[in-house]
Amino acid sequence: MHGFLIALLLTVIPVSGVDTRVGTAVSDSPTASIFGSGGEVHGNIIPCVTEPHGHTFWTPQTRQTERKGVSPYYYEDSELLGFRASHWLSGGATQDYGSFAILPSAAPVPLDHSVETATPSYYALGGWEMTGRSHSAIFRFEDCEYLRITVISDEKQGVLERPADGSREIVGSNPVHRIYQGSGRPAGFSGHFTVLCDEDFEVVEYVPGETLLVRFKTRGLHVVKAASSFKSIEAARANLAAEIPGWDFYSVKADLDSIWAARFALIDVDGADEEVVKHFYGSLWRASLLPRTVSDAGEAADYDDFSMWDTYRALHPLLTIIEPSRVSEMVNALLRKFDRGGWLPIFPCWGSYTNAMIGDHCVSMIVDAWTKGIRGFDVSKAYKAMRKNALETPDDSLYEDGRGRRALQSYLQYGYVPLEDEVPFAFHKKEQVSRTMEYAYDDWCLSQMARKLGHFADWLRFRRRSGNWRNVFSPVTHWPQGRYADGSFLTDDNYLQKTSFITEGTPAHYAWYVPQDVQGLIKEMGGEEVFIARLDSMFTEKRYWHGNEPCHQVAWFYDYTSQPWKTQAAVRDIIATEYRNTPGGLSGNDDSGQMSAWYIFATLGFYPVCPGSGEYALGAPVFSNAVLHLENGRTFTILTSGKGDYVQKVTLNGRELKRPFLKHRRIMRGGTLEFEMGEEPAGVVFPPRELTFDGFFEDATLRLDYVLAGDVSHQDIYLEDMLRTSVWAGRREHLDTLLLSGNGQVVVRDGRSGQVLYKNGFSSLFQEWLATPEAESRARAFELCLQVPFPREPVTVEVTLFDTHAAVSARIVHSVDPADILIRKVQAGKSELRMLQEGGLVDKALDLVVISEGYLAGQKDKFYADAGNLIRDCLFATEPYTSYSDRFNIRAVFVPSADEGPSVPHEGVWHDTAVASHYDTFYSNRYLTTSSMRKLYDALGTVPFEHVIILVNTPLYGGGGIYNNMSVACSDHPTSGIVFVHEFGHAFAGLADEYAYDEYDPFYPADTEPWEPNITTLKDFSSKWEDMLPAGTPVPTAADALLDSVDVRKVWSTLSPELRAELNEQLGVYEGAGNCSHGVYRPAQVCRMRINECDSFCPVCRRAIVRTIEFYTR
Repeated sequence: MHGFLIALLLTVIPVSGVDTRVGTAVSDSPTASIFGSGGEVHGNIIPCVTEPHGHTFWTPQTRQTERKGVSPYYYEDSELLGFRASHWLSGGATQDYGSFAILPSAAPVPLDHSVETATPSYYALGGWEMTGRSHSAIFRFEDCEYLRITVISDEKQGVLERPADGSREIVGSNPVHRIYQGSGRPAGFSGHFTVLCDEDFEVVEYVPGETLLVRFKTRGLHVVKAASSFKSIEAARANLAAEIPGWDFYSVKADLDSIWAARFALIDVDGADEEVVKHFYGSLWRASLLPRTVSDAGEAADYDDFSMWDTYRALHPLLTIIEPSRVSEMVNALLRKFDRGGWLPIFPCWGSYTNAMIGDHCVSMIVDAWTKGIRGFDVSKAYKAMRKNALETPDDSLYEDGRGRRALQSYLQYGYVPLEDEVPFAFHKKEQVSRTMEYAYDDWCLSQMARKLGHFADWLRFRRRSGNWRNVFSPVTHWPQGRYADGSFLTDDNYLQKTSFITEGTPAHYAWYVPQDVQGLIKEMGGEEVFIARLDSMFTEKRYWHGNEPCHQVAWFYDYTSQPWKTQAAVRDIIATEYRNTPGGLSGNDDSGQMSAWYIFATLGFYPVCPGSGEYALGAPVFSNAVLHLENGRTFTILTSGKGDYVQKVTLNGRELKRPFLKHRRIMRGGTLEFEMGEEPAGVVFPPRELTFDGFFEDATLRLDYVLAGDVSHQDIYLEDMLRTSVWAGRREHLDTLLLSGNGQVVVRDGRSGQVLYKNGFSSLFQEWLATPEAESRARAFELCLQVPFPREPVTVEVTLFDTHAAVSARIVHSVDPADILIRKVQAGKSELRMLQEGGLVDKALDLVVISEGYLAGQKDKFYADAGNLIRDCLFATEPYTSYSDRFNIRAVFVPSADEGPSVPHEGVWHDTAVASHYDTFYSNRYLTTSSMRKLYDALGTVPFEHVIILVNTPLYGGGGIYNNMSVACSDHPTSGIVFVHEFGHAFAGLADEYAYDEYDPFYPADTEPWEPNITTLKDFSSKWEDMLPAGTPVPTAADALLDSVDVRKVWSTLSPELRAELNEQLGVYEGAGNCSHGVYRPAQVCRMRINECDSFCPVCRRAIVRTIEFYTR
């Protein structure tokens, strides 16, 4: 019953309680004038009556012009000039068009706010009243003798027919003219209107095409009706007949009341200050005006006036929640424009290609709708239209008319828009840096659609272009900066001042315009500490400007860091200081509802930082109870409990969220999102605890199966499955310590405090593949299986991949609830297990497992013999493994294969084997691996292990080793054991190859220190073997010419054992390693990691191996 009453109150009272004059005066926000000036500090709202997304906004007018930037109504004006049939983009700074006005007086009258009422369904000034519908209005004028009709045409090109005396109808038309691209040209249509009176009148004054004054027969109460159309006067008459056939003013008002009550009933809110509730529904009203309907009553819906640079951010995402069916209609309206004009518009208004602002954000709006499951449009046509905008430039006449992306050719040529391109055919000229950054985001959106539709070449292209924002970040200041065509940057580093290469703001405002890659932005700025400090300064130093759109996502960026509580604080502060329920209560132009849509999202507790991602960042709701009534019949409830501004815990349908993000699909499924609030940030409430294995983990393994996918320009990580096995074989000490970073890392954090509980480095076959030519031309997917200790309480798992510059190339963060019923329990397999060596308990020794591959069922004994030889006669015969052999448990697992031996593609041989191993990995004949990681781990079942060795039954030469991933050895080649020890060096200790090829493309960039312990680029040599060098050793060190030649193997075989040992121990910094002949250095002239003929590791490699053994066993 209580819920019903709340719903009843909140869906009736707000219609009359919403004051539509909010935003009609100069902003009284404390920050509005810091960066804004002139019209920028005005809300530019008009207190109109219309339906949601109505055709015509029926508004009082205080200024009689259609000039750009001049709103029909200003609260501070002193006179009422009439009631206008307006097509003003409410809250914008564009133009009105196709308008006319009705004044129930021969001259203007005082605007007395003490007798003024303005609500979504009703406006009154004293005894003059107005209500209406989408295309039509009805007026009730007391003490009325005269009626003045004015066509508001600054060009004086209006049509106003003189009616005969005794008539009751007045008709006219106002031709629409363009601004921005094509400014001053006819738009090709007019605003047509009819005015119908309740009594005969006579003409008193007539100025053709401009104004008409008529006098009624009697002075007193008169009811007047009016309607408009963009098609014809007859269509305007039809609209009036369809919407307001009678003369009952209050009946029409009641109908419009009901329409807005139903609109407000889409979201019920409770439990906040009354003024906040009123402002919330006022925001919902303002966010429900545009885009406008341009079709006539009874026709299929068509829309125009998309202020897309503003509204793609929050207004359109809001509509995907509350009105997805209308979103489909709006996308179809954009596609009709593409059908008619051949190009997807940029900023479509008044039926024209305006190209008013920068970017190409119809792409964002369409992709966001598609990502969220909205399917009521031709996606093939949509993709074709978006792709054309991204790749082609119209011919000169169409370009000048506003079609196509501005400066696209420069963007494609340089990867940014250089300062030399002043972008002449644009209202917003120059603004090169902002254009680059916005195009990069639009390209990211398009890449998402390309991937979903299977256009993989386009996906690669647009994903690559989505990183173009980096091209306009100064490598010195790490702020956006103007850049010339020769690649040099402007040297002026004043990032706090407005500048010509930035749109409507400063470089500090635009620095945050990377919604598609916030982690990349964190890296670009110098890491999280710098990133957070810069974010902090936006608010502490009053650099944040809420009055314009480029800053609207900034407060939410803390969610992408370790301090999401700062988002909660910043957003609540913005709500309190930038929005008030007063005429000056908006901090700047409402911009077709964007400013108001931000408020709606913020007060509900989430925001679409990156439209197109299908994800929202979480903040802190201001209501104790909010219910979204969804179009699909479901409800999504947001509950808030506790006192304070900081979120302590968030649950969705009873399950705790571990990340401050919410998927759109979770909302549309219905359910309950609950916020538990407190007086202090959650990080303070839940401090880190002493890290012990037993305190946080069970003696079990959590296996995580991922898919790594992408190409050289972009990579993604997807979680595929989670499984539990019975024993944890890994380390139980220094759990949060990383020995080597590898090319990837897995980090487990406590779900409440964010404390790091476990981390490990690894590398993958996928990342090796990224260095191949194939990765430049197509995308592929690879499996990855990781093992972490099984948590006792909910945790978050973060898996990160790094590129060759050690920069983050992909990351996934997901929660793991140990009570999740879908975590599969692994059963013991049918394989046979034999202990080859027992060095201690699983928590005290290193656990290696050797698994059979390509052995037939009858070859079990051969496998065990081969495995024993591999470990005993090869691995443990090599120092330092010999000295530490008692630190290892060695298990052998026999899994029979259907075919004998691995697949050998270059010989046309494909076999059915236990773990699907094959030669020719990346087209290298000798590279023997498997990409079927799930098959490998499934075959091992519950066997505890830290490192896996795949022993392949074959006489062919080959092998492979990937750090903390797998080792692969062949059984019967004469050098099998020698090759295995080398490959195990990769897999176990992270050792790099120490050989080089002259023709090999550099894999290790000169500006990045490799993570492998036995090679260096000298970028950070002190972290390598600098401490082991004899005093006076030159860096780099000259190698013996013979030992540095391609014939090193032959030379080595001629040396005495004593000389070999001496050379093996002789440390220096020798150029040529990691497959690179230049720029990468190794510690010894000859080592086991350089040539097979050398049977010893150098001191640096031995130290790395010992450190690894100690790390896992002590």
